[in-house]
Amino acid sequence: MRLHSQIFKMASHCAKAAVLLVLIDQSTSQDNSNLLTFINPLIGTMRGGNAFPGATLPSGMAKAVADTASHNQGGFGSDASDITGFSHMHDSGTGGAPSLGIFPFFPYPGYPDGNVTNCAFTGTARTFLAIVGSAESSPGYFAVTLKSQIHAEMTVTRNTVLYRFKMKTPPANSLISVEAENLGGARISTTLNVSPENNITVVVSFQASFGSESYEAYICASFHAGEILLGVGMSLISQDRACSNAADEVPDFDFERVVSYAMAAWREKLEVNPLWTRMVRSLVGIYRNTGYLPDCRMTLCKVSTGRHRLCAVVTDAEVEPYYGHIGGPGHVEYWKTIGYVPRGQASTKGQDALTSSVSRSKARELGYDGSYAKHLNKSGNWTNLLRKNQTSFIGTQDIGFDTIQCSPLKGFDECYLTKTKQGGEIYEASIWLYTFFVPGDTVSLILVLGEIEEFVRCLDFLRNSGLLYIGNEPVFLTFFQYYYTGRPGLSVARARAIIPSQFNDTLGGLPGNDDSAAMGSFAVFIILGNFPNARQDVYFIAPLFFRSVNITSKITGATIRNVNFSSEGTNIYVQAATLNGKTYTKNWLQRSFFLEGGTLELTLGSEKSDWGTGPEDVPPFNGSVTLPIVL
Repeated sequence: MRLHSQIFKMASHCAKAAVLLVLIDQSTSQDNSNLLTFINPLIGTMRGGNAFPGATLPSGMAKAVADTASHNQGGFGSDASDITGFSHMHDSGTGGAPSLGIFPFFPYPGYPDGNVTNCAFTGTARTFLAIVGSAESSPGYFAVTLKSQIHAEMTVTRNTVLYRFKMKTPPANSLISVEAENLGGARISTTLNVSPENNITVVVSFQASFGSESYEAYICASFHAGEILLGVGMSLISQDRACSNAADEVPDFDFERVVSYAMAAWREKLEVNPLWTRMVRSLVGIYRNTGYLPDCRMTLCKVSTGRHRLCAVVTDAEVEPYYGHIGGPGHVEYWKTIGYVPRGQASTKGQDALTSSVSRSKARELGYDGSYAKHLNKSGNWTNLLRKNQTSFIGTQDIGFDTIQCSPLKGFDECYLTKTKQGGEIYEASIWLYTFFVPGDTVSLILVLGEIEEFVRCLDFLRNSGLLYIGNEPVFLTFFQYYYTGRPGLSVARARAIIPSQFNDTLGGLPGNDDSAAMGSFAVFIILGNFPNARQDVYFIAPLFFRSVNITSKITGATIRNVNFSSEGTNIYVQAATLNGKTYTKNWLQRSFFLEGGTLELTLGSEKSDWGTGPEDVPPFNGSVTLPIVL
C-alpha cells in the first residue's frame, strides 16, 4: 500500500492548506475506516521537501516538533540529526531561510561536572544527536530519541503543546532550558518572568519571516511533578490569553488524553470534510476588518496584499505601492508606460517592489467591459519580453543572460532568497522555463513561438535537456501545456513519469520544498486526474490512479470513473469519454462540473488515441494575440 500511504499523506498536506479531497479506491477491499493509518507526516522531510512532520491539529495554532540544526524550514529534517530544541510553532514546506520555531525548550540529562554553568544554552551549541531512525510521527503526535538517552514526545491541543521527556536514569540535577528566540534568529526584544511556582511567561517581539513588519508572541509554560511534563500555552494576542489557553486546554497534564483528543480531531476532519470552512471564515474576517484579502498572512503580519472584488484588482494594476510586500505588486509605473519591467530597475515610487501580473477575468464577470478590454490588452505585455529571432545555447551568455541559471544544470537554488543568496533577475526557475509561463494565454504563446510543432519541440527540449527542475511551482503547468496542442497523451506520459519516481512515500518523497502543500497538491491533482490551470476555468482531464474517485462537499459531489482500469498502470491513455452519459471529446473540464456535480467516465487503453486531439477539444483561447491556431 505504498501508493495509498503517499496519497493520504498528500491529502493531509492539502488539509493543512484548506483543501481536503476524499478519495475512494473501489479496486481494493481494504478497510479505510481509520484514515489516520495511511498518513505518515515524515514524508517530505528529506531532499529539500521541508515538510513539517510534527504534532498539530486541523487549523491549529500549536505545531510542535524537534528542531534540527539544518534543513529546518519545517523544524525537523530527517537528513539532519543535530537536535537544537523543541519548539511550538512552525511553517511547512517553505524555502529560503527558516522561520518560526519560537521559544525552543531543551532538556538536559545533567550538568557537566555537576556545574550548571558548564551547560551550553544557546543556539547550535546545545545540540544533542538524535538516534537515526528514532523519529515517530502520526496525526497529533511526534517523538524522537536523543543519544543523551532522552526520549521526547509531544502532542497538542489547538493552542497548547504538551511535552513528555523520559530519561533512562533521571538524574537529580536534570534541567530544561528555554530560549527567547526563533529558528531565523529574528528576535527584537524579550521579557521573561519566572513565578515562585516555576511557571514561565515569555513575550518576544520578532521580525516577521516573510514581510516587513514585526509581531509579538507569548507563551505560558508550566511543569508537572513526577513525570517530566511541560505544558506550553501560546498566543499572538496577550500573555493572559497564552496562560488561559494552557489552563483551559491542558489542565490535568494527561498526555494520553491529549493524544486521543488530537487523533479524534483529525479523524473527524478527514471523514466529515468540513475542513476548510474555518480557514475561509478567517480570511473573510480579515477582509471585513482591513478591506483587503491577503494572499498570505503570517503571525498577524501582512505578507502580500491580495485582491478583493474588482477594486483591488484595479488597484494592483494601477497604483504603485510603497511597500511591495504589503500594498500589492510593484513596478506598476513601468508596466503601465512601457509594458514590461526593465532589468535592474527599482520601483519608481515604492520600495521592495515585485513585478506585477494583471487579471482581467473579474472585470468581465462583474460586467465592467471597459476594464476588461483595458486589462485584456495589458495581459499581452508578456510578448514584450520575447524576441522572435533569438537563439539560445545552453551554458553561454549569448543573450546577455545565463540561460542555465536556476536550473539543475547549474544549481536550481542559485537564485533563491536566503541568508547567503540574494536571488537574481529570475526566481525559482530558469529563463527557459519562464518562456512557457503564460498561464492565462497558452494558445497565444503557441502562436508566438511558431505554431504547434515548434511549441511541442521546445517543450520537449525543456524536459529532456536537463533544464527542468520539478521541485518548484513554476514547473507545474508545463506538464499539461501539451493539452493546448491537442496532445493530451504526451502530458499524461510526462505526469505518470514522476509518480512514484519523484513523488512517493519515502522520507524524500517530495522533489522540492512543499511550500505549505503546493508540491503535495500538485501530486494529488495528478492522481485525481484533473489538474487545474489557475488562470483559466480549465481542468485538464487525465486518467485516475484509481478505479474511481468521488470529490464531495456538503452541497454536491462529482464522480470520475475509469473503465478498463489497470492497477499495474498499463492503461493510462483515454480512448473515449462520457459526461453524464453523453459523449465528451474535450480534454478539459470546467469548474461547473465540481460545483454542480456529475459523472465523468473515461475508457482507457495502453496506446495514445485521437480522443481530445481535435481543434474543438483543446482548452479555450482567451488572450490578446488574435491569430487563429490550426491543429
